[in-house]
Amino acid sequence: MTMTKKSQSLEKIMHKKQSIDPVVEESMKKFLGVKIKEVNEDISEKLVNPVLQVDFDVNQKFKDAKKDFKRVFILTLLQSCYGNVSKVASIAGLDRRSIHRLIKKFKINIENLRKGPYYFTKDQKENYVYSVVEDTLSKYDITKNKSYDLKKDHIKDISLNLPDINLSYDDAMKEFEIQFLTRALEENDFNTMLTAKKIGIAKETLSRKVNNLGIMSS
Repeated sequence: MTMTKKSQSLEKIMHKKQSIDPVVEESMKKFLGVKIKEVNEDISEKLVNPVLQVDFDVNQKFKDAKKDFKRVFILTLLQSCYGNVSKVASIAGLDRRSIHRLIKKFKINIENLRKGPYYFTKDQKENYVYSVVEDTLSKYDITKNKSYDLKKDHIKDISLNLPDINLSYDDAMKEFEIQFLTRALEENDFNTMLTAKKIGIAKETLSRKVNNLGIMSS
């Protein structure tokens, strides 16, 4: 049996989830004709922190996976802010120099981002919400015994209430470590020695992170 203690530093994300929960529930009830709690919660969780919805390859080394995640995080923030470095720095809780260093490190073309529009346009919000809802419904096999026709109208209210990304760099990195290490440990039956070897870190380092991040096994 395994369990992961949720990060206590992500209260803003949880608050945003609570605000979008009823909107998702109402929209899905109109579409499906019934309330399905698990589906609604799954959709809400994915929508409030899209930057954290990364399909981690737990066969990848921890260092490489974290580097990839940093790039996704910074690029997504830059896209949502149309390349406004000052705004990204404010959201991420970093200074402008740090953002510029990350832009240079990951070879991000900031001028292209400033041409916009990107992530938070009306059409892209609707497209993103549509893809999340469609993917979630397919995983729950909702359409197995009944034909459903998902249209943009069914998710319009959700997209209008989709919260902006408001996650600091430190919180994002912490949540990445929780998700990546939990998945890696689960893949190896919570064998810390084997997990540490596969992801390329010392067993002592992994044990310390497990304790600090609240990842537990029993």
